[in-house]
Amino acid sequence: MVDAQASGCPVVAFGVGGVPEYLVEGTLGELLYDKTPEALRDCVTALLRNPERMRQMSRLGATAGRERPWSKVAEEVLSYAERAAAWRSGSIRSILPESLQRIGAASGIAVEKLLEDHEFAAFPHIFSDGDLSRALSLPQKEAWPHLVRGIRFEKSGSLDQAIDAYKDAASSSASDDWQAFFRLALVYADRHELAEASQCAKEVLARAPQFPFRSQLEQLISLARPS
Repeated sequence: MVDAQASGCPVVAFGVGGVPEYLVEGTLGELLYDKTPEALRDCVTALLRNPERMRQMSRLGATAGRERPWSKVAEEVLSYAERAAAWRSGSIRSILPESLQRIGAASGIAVEKLLEDHEFAAFPHIFSDGDLSRALSLPQKEAWPHLVRGIRFEKSGSLDQAIDAYKDAASSSASDDWQAFFRLALVYADRHELAEASQCAKEVLARAPQFPFRSQLEQLISLARPS
C-alpha cells in the first residue's frame, strides 16, 4: 500500500491490520470495513467515475508515500522491537524520553534543566500513566518512576499521595540526587509544615552544596528555627 501511494496510485483497501494507520480515509484513499467483493467493486467503480478525486488522491498519496519510505518504516518497526525487548529485560532507561532519562541520571545535570524536565514529566503524553505503572512494578527499583508519580500527584493537588511517592523516590535515590527532597521541601512548605520542609531543605543542600537556590532554602530552614 505504501508503495502504491508513493507511485501516485489511489488506494482502495479493507480496514484490517495496520492499514488504517497509513491510509487517511477519504484523503489518501478509500478505506472499507464492509469486507465483501460487492463493497470493493462499488467503491472502485465510484472512484473510477470521479477522475478529479483520483487525481487529488494520487497527488496527496504520492507526497505521503514518499515521506514514509521503507527505511523509515523499518526504523519504526525496529524501535517497537527495541521497546519490547527493553520492557522484557526490565532495563528501560534507553527507551525513555530524554527528559526522563535526565531525571533518572541527575548527576552532573544542571538543576535548572532538571526542574524544567520536572514540568514536562507532569504530563502523561511524554510517558503514559500505564507505562509509569509498569515501570514502578519492575524488579529493578529506581527513584525516577516514584518521582514522576509524585510530580503528577502534586500537579493534580493530591499532596498526601505526592508526599508518599516522593518519600519512595527519596529512599531509592543516589547519594547526590536531591530531586525528591527538593520536591518534598516544596510540598511541606506549601502545607506550612516548616519542620519537615526544613529537614528536606537541609538534605538538598547536603546532597548538592552548590545548589543555585541555596539562599531560598537557607531562608526556609531559618523559618523552622525556634525564635
